[in-house]
Amino acid sequence: MNHLFFILSPDLDIFWVIKDERGKVIHQGSKKNQDELGMLNINSATGFVYNPLILNKILNVPPGKPKDIEASVPFILEDQILNNLEKFHLVVSDREDIGQVKVTLVPEIVMDQINAYILKNEINITSIFNFSNLLHCKPSEGILSILDKYAIINFGNKWSWCSDLESILGLLDKGFKEFDITSFKVYTNKEVDVDWLRYSEIFPEIINKRSQEDYLIDPTSNKQNNFLQGRYQPKIEWKKYLTLWRYPIAALMLLIVIHFFQLSLKIFQNNLIASELNVKAEGSFYQVFDNTDQNSNFKLALQNKIKETPRLSKNSFLSTFSRISQVINLNENISINSVSFNAEKDLFLLEVELASFEDIDSLKSVLDQSGFEVKVGPQKRSGSSILSEMFITKLQ
Repeated sequence: MNHLFFILSPDLDIFWVIKDERGKVIHQGSKKNQDELGMLNINSATGFVYNPLILNKILNVPPGKPKDIEASVPFILEDQILNNLEKFHLVVSDREDIGQVKVTLVPEIVMDQINAYILKNEINITSIFNFSNLLHCKPSEGILSILDKYAIINFGNKWSWCSDLESILGLLDKGFKEFDITSFKVYTNKEVDVDWLRYSEIFPEIINKRSQEDYLIDPTSNKQNNFLQGRYQPKIEWKKYLTLWRYPIAALMLLIVIHFFQLSLKIFQNNLIASELNVKAEGSFYQVFDNTDQNSNFKLALQNKIKETPRLSKNSFLSTFSRISQVINLNENISINSVSFNAEKDLFLLEVELASFEDIDSLKSVLDQSGFEVKVGPQKRSGSSILSEMFITKLQ
């Protein structure tokens, strides 16, 4: 996966480096050939921006949740900033142990320029930082970067500023004392004729940078105050993912369509079978009950026939069989072979298997005492057992 690192100037000039997943530089360029970016395989990008309109503040804040601290920052800044805060995009760092937060105020006009650049190049930019993040230094060290028309000063990672070189030189001595700076480096890509001791007692170490891309080749940057927060937070690129996964998605949609088609077909077939069964049931009904008017409503005629059908008595098969079972379970020499019930005659027929003829009389006596009217039917011997029919014709 290739990652793009770029620097964006106030004039929207771009200087860029592309690295592979191992961090090796595979391509680099500048404003002269930025159109090449559209032809390169870039998976994600990180940007660094410098602009004299970007302000940096250090604020003392009380302890609290990050959201509460962020909400309190505009009220603290009201007395320090003359401009309308609504025109700035505020980026607040985490609260440090000493109770301070670093606030970057990016004018909305600058954020709109950055946003337009992102949309124009269709690059998946995950984060954008202040250029001073590339000037990472020790707490007692200052770094000055001279970039053509502009210069950026970083005082020990505590505070930074972008302006013209003369304005920054006039601030050096005061900044060194305020932020306890004891050493000083200057990055430049050109000869600079400056009497350094005129501006400070600290003489700088001059380090040559051939181009702005050199800042990106081996960057030592911190990850504080990503500009892409809040309403500028990167959005999910649904179009990109839909394009990438269009064939699997199309295959899945096809499977879903086929599944619902098969389901609909099965429902249709079941409805067709149900309709055929209804027709057959209606034909059978009128065939059995031939005295019924076939022009009448089938459902109504069926309901009437059901009402005319004699209902089983409350003490019918289930209750009778339950009571008989209780009696038979008390005698281990008797078992039930078959049970039948004639609802119209309210006749209950029980075929039992017994060990002896005496058990027949014993079972009849117990059933009589249990409230049943019992008649003993035919009997026959089957091997060592006796089979006997018993008719229960009435419940007392």
